[in-house]
Parts: sequence; C-alpha cells; structure tokens
Amino acid sequence: GIEDDGSNNFRISSAAAGSGLGMTTPGVIDVSTGDMIKIASDAVAADFAKTFTNDNAGSITIRKIVYVKANGNVDLAASTTGSLADFELGVVEDASIATTASGKIVIRHGAIVGGFAGLTPGKRQYVSSTAGSLTEVAPTTVGQFVYVVGRAISATELKYEPEFIIENAS
Repeated sequence: GIEDDGSNNFRISSAAAGSGLGMTTPGVIDVSTGDMIKIASDAVAADFAKTFTNDNAGSITIRKIVYVKANGNVDLAASTTGSLADFELGVVEDASIATTASGKIVIRHGAIVGGFAGLTPGKRQYVSSTAGSLTEVAPTTVGQFVYVVGRAISATELKYEPEFIIENAS
C-alpha cells in the first residue's frame, strides 16, 4: 500500500510495487510489481484482481462468476447458492483455474471487466441460476438470491459493482 515515512513524504510499499525497477541486461529495464499493479504492454495499470484458490470440483474459466467462501477460497456462484448474500462475488480473470489451483479473480468494485459477449448496454447483470453465469433477468424463484454483479457498459464490458438485493420469499 501507500506509506508515510513520518515527514509527510509518501511512497508505494513493496506490497503494492514489488521490488520495483532494475536492470539485469544492459539497456533493458526490468519491472517487478506487487498485487495492486500490473504491466499492460508498455503501460502500467491498476490490477483489479487478487489470487484465490479454486474450491470447485472442476476448473473454473475466464469470465465465470464466483463467490469467496468462508474459508477464503472461491467456487462458482449461482442464485441458488445457499447464503449467497453473505459472500463477496468475483469474476475469473485467468483463462482457466484448475481445481485446488490458484488464479486471479477480479474483486475490486468499479473495475471494468471486458471479454463478455452479448451484454445489453445499461442492463444490470445478475447472478444466474446456472453456476458461474450472468443473466439480465432478476431471479424470481422462491428461495433464490437476487445479486447484481454489475452493469453492462457495452456488449462486451461490465462495470463490476456487486450488490445483494434480496432473497425471494414465498
């Protein structure tokens, strides 16, 4: 994170910035980053993902919706997941995360997550009853959870702003 050295001078700590800049080959700058920064092409960008372990019995793949379980690992989210209201949601960033393996999950509110297809711009995106999927129609079945993942800002991009709405009652 950001630290104050005691005299109102602030610096980015190694937790956020890694070991910083270096040079192992003359004329080539090496950049090491921590959990909050990533290198994208020739630019430095915020990294909105955190590493979690997959607790699902199978692999979870890119753009699937997951929830962070009480043990700190993730599994596929569905509107039928018991006590879904008690958990944080996330979007899988890695191409695939094998069962019991670790991978990157977007969990930072406000992140723009691309790579989707067929979203309707402006529509809320809800956790579907199909594990790991989105739906633009809020679940209405008794006992299912209405949990917004975010809002589509284009056919391929989602502004990640998870919000639990309600558990459908009888």
